[in-house]
Amino acid sequence: MASDPEVPDRPLRQWSWKKIICWFLVGLVIVVVTIVAYDEKPEPYDDLMPITIVPDAKSNGYLLLQERWENLPQADPQDCDRMRDMVWAKMPWDDALVAKMRVDREQIIPDLREALALPQYLVPLPGSLKELTASWIARPLMILAMEALHRARAGAPAEAVRIVRDLKDLSVLQIQGSQHLFPQLIGLTMNSVVAQLTCELMDLDTLDSVQLAALAQIWEEDIPAHSALQSVLQGEAALLRKQIGAVESSDPWPEAYQPSAIDSFFFNKNQTLNRLHRELRQIGHVAFRPFPSEAAAEQAGWRGPPETPRKLWATLDPNRAGNRLLEKSAEEAVYTSLYKILPGLTNKMLFQPPAIRLNVALHRWRSTRPGQWPVSLDELVPDYLPAVPLDPYNGEALRWDASSQIIYCVGHDWRPEIPEFESVHSWFSGDYESPALRVQRPPDP
Repeated sequence: MASDPEVPDRPLRQWSWKKIICWFLVGLVIVVVTIVAYDEKPEPYDDLMPITIVPDAKSNGYLLLQERWENLPQADPQDCDRMRDMVWAKMPWDDALVAKMRVDREQIIPDLREALALPQYLVPLPGSLKELTASWIARPLMILAMEALHRARAGAPAEAVRIVRDLKDLSVLQIQGSQHLFPQLIGLTMNSVVAQLTCELMDLDTLDSVQLAALAQIWEEDIPAHSALQSVLQGEAALLRKQIGAVESSDPWPEAYQPSAIDSFFFNKNQTLNRLHRELRQIGHVAFRPFPSEAAAEQAGWRGPPETPRKLWATLDPNRAGNRLLEKSAEEAVYTSLYKILPGLTNKMLFQPPAIRLNVALHRWRSTRPGQWPVSLDELVPDYLPAVPLDPYNGEALRWDASSQIIYCVGHDWRPEIPEFESVHSWFSGDYESPALRVQRPPDP
């Protein structure tokens, strides 16, 4: 029986491998397109609703303040520095400097009240932040503080108390009404300036008991920190939502992140927004909760978001453009940078306000006992405080070192050491791991 002739199988094999490779490539393309095209469903974000920003001087307090102060005679920068040092008690009181700085600034109080009372703000502000704060935000506050001290020294302490009350009301309005981080920090700085002004007025011998009580009454309540941060979270969400929305429109992307063509292809809008909202909620979740230890705080997510994925995984991430956008924004200290500055923000928003209130109570106690300081904060209760303010980190009473006159708390490291200060002229410690307020500066070395 004859066998079938042998059929060469090489051409068939070649055709089969080509077909397999072809189908593999088609499948790979389908998978890639599916991954790229797929996007999550948008999660609810009613607690982080966008807020409209109105950037005009009629409704924007910062722009109105800039407009008013640019029309005033420009002061010598050295005189401004000397005025600031004088207000902060870094140099002796100088009547000649006060007279010079008061020229042509009679409308300072109405102008400042009108500008800072406006609820809308423009973010980000144009130009250099340092130049802006030095020229038409910080300087007006220092001139007003100088004016209050001048009037108290000139025999008009009641007028000085009114200025303090006006500034305190405006700082609270600023913190409550603003919806972004920069206005919050300006309001908190303003709050600190007014508190120091209050303490310096209490140290003068020109105020009677009624005026001292009126000053103390201004500081009976803390600023609304929780609602203030929630407002910041809303504003941060609104700004980044606008930035992310630009990728699907004809508007150019902001300078904070310029995507390449392939990055624009690998972009899932809802995934990016959902991650943003989850991170902002996490900040609000941990920022106002005291924890018994550092470990408990870290377990709750206090330290910040997860670390950036390894390079290979980040490269394969189907939404790498959106994740790069969030990471780039954090690196640029804009929009989602709240995670990175949370320790410092907690210091400013949660430690400083109750510490300031405690500082005012200490100075009022001292105003009736010249040259003395209480050994324990319990001596302030109930005549000067209903209770000792609490440490925002662990929920216990704030700490007080009578020998150095320093108010402090356990801080970001949850350790109760007495903090060190950058210089003898510093009122607040610069280390957010050990927040502290100096009640009285030591003499220059």
